[in-house]
Amino acid sequence: MRYLLMLATVSISVAGLLSPVYAVSVKIAVSPDGGEQVLQNPPLITWPRVGSDTGYTLEWRLPGGQVRQYTTQANWWLSAQAMPAGEHAWRVRSTAPAAGYSDWHRFRLAVDTNKFTVPDDDELLRRISAKARPRLLPVQKGDLRTWQVAVMDGRAKDVERLRRAVQQGILLPALVDASFPTISAGLLSAENVQLMNQARSLALAASKQLRAAALLWRVTGERAYLDEALRRGTQLAALDPAGPTAFERQDQAFREILWSLAFSFDLMERELQAEVRAHWRGAVLSRLDILFADLSRDNWRLNHAPLDSHGVTNTRYLITTAVLMHGESPRTAQILRAQLRRMFGAASPWGGYDGGFANGTAYA
Repeated sequence: MRYLLMLATVSISVAGLLSPVYAVSVKIAVSPDGGEQVLQNPPLITWPRVGSDTGYTLEWRLPGGQVRQYTTQANWWLSAQAMPAGEHAWRVRSTAPAAGYSDWHRFRLAVDTNKFTVPDDDELLRRISAKARPRLLPVQKGDLRTWQVAVMDGRAKDVERLRRAVQQGILLPALVDASFPTISAGLLSAENVQLMNQARSLALAASKQLRAAALLWRVTGERAYLDEALRRGTQLAALDPAGPTAFERQDQAFREILWSLAFSFDLMERELQAEVRAHWRGAVLSRLDILFADLSRDNWRLNHAPLDSHGVTNTRYLITTAVLMHGESPRTAQILRAQLRRMFGAASPWGGYDGGFANGTAYA
């Protein structure tokens, strides 16, 4: 369950404004290779894609000479088991007719290489499904009161700071589509950048208030915070996903609304009346489908050209939302099977095994 909790409780940082035109179209590297000693066992194996619809056969030669064979539709592979220390090699071929294998690519695993094994897709989905709501919280069914007492006793100062923030946020005006400036999609002018920043700020403030009120309700059980979360969530759910907060106009505002509604849906699901639940659920799934359509095109475009700052961050929002909403739509399982283990294998295309994040001088 540590993988689910790591994903669900992570604080998602929001990158600065970057138009998709700045995404760097660089093919994914062959990795690991050159006899390097990798820092994670098992390593994530990647190779450049051959077409967008082909599958692959991977052969992995272990230190004793035994060869294991795997098939996959993606241009990456992450074993669900740790591998023995020693010299390893792998090669891959397309499943297209008459395709030959690549050269052998070699790497080493030391005895003390960090072991980080991620269960297979079926097991991950089983664990997510088995985790009772709220999935965000490190509690099992029936243990919520124990968790509330522990938070109130152990983090009283943090709870008080959260109270003050929510009380201040109550003064925020109601958010409707007309609250947002009109942004010309695809035009990166100075005026448009300013308008995009305004739209992002409005969405971030309302989304933060929703999350804070929902969390404070779950911690304290005080009705005023439930009412505030219901009010803010219903406002955000009413925003048109094809309107001023559309993905193509301001993806940061779009994704913040998406995951904040999913976050609060998870925390408050038992308090949502049927009509409100359906409204929030529909809003989340509508936005989830839009983000899915962008990231999954060309057979998950970042698998091929990963150096896309907003694409990388948006993928994290997509996966997190899919975990929280799993069971509400078949789409969530499709997303998690395609990308969850890939993310655990290497969280950032810039950082590799060390997990670092650096996405170019445009942010300097």
